[in-house]
Amino acid sequence: MTATPPDTLLRPMVLTDLPKVLETEVSCYPDPWSHQTFADCLSAQTKGYRCYVLLLEEGVIGHAVLTLILDEAELLNFCLAPTQQGKGLAADYLDSVLMAMAKQGANKLFLEVRQSNTPARQLYTSAGMQEIGRRKDYYPLGGGREDAILMGLEWQSI
Repeated sequence: MTATPPDTLLRPMVLTDLPKVLETEVSCYPDPWSHQTFADCLSAQTKGYRCYVLLLEEGVIGHAVLTLILDEAELLNFCLAPTQQGKGLAADYLDSVLMAMAKQGANKLFLEVRQSNTPARQLYTSAGMQEIGRRKDYYPLGGGREDAILMGLEWQSI
């Protein structure tokens, strides 16, 4: 894990971020989360939810939602605006999220990713995550379903 580059900033998400977060969410996912889902996550911090946004000079360009229970984090949503993809920011952003979780006591991270989401799977693999399972027909896909790949990562506490 490395520090966030100086021209980026990871910070906790707030309600006023939701319009931009939703714009990015809709542009990236076939089944985007709703405003209410994000609002519920923001209000559930005492239940272990952690919500972040990634900022560049132009504003909010990405978001992440996780749960943290004891030493285990689960990445529920990780999104970078399409205009910012392919620039190497996702790896730095993911690293920043992992560092934030480590600073809060996590030493494990789990996630699910669509089988067809090759760029995300490559990103997670490059961060050291390994496939640990599969959920058959987990995600809706057009008129059918597609598998979720379960991935995990462990690191030493900091």
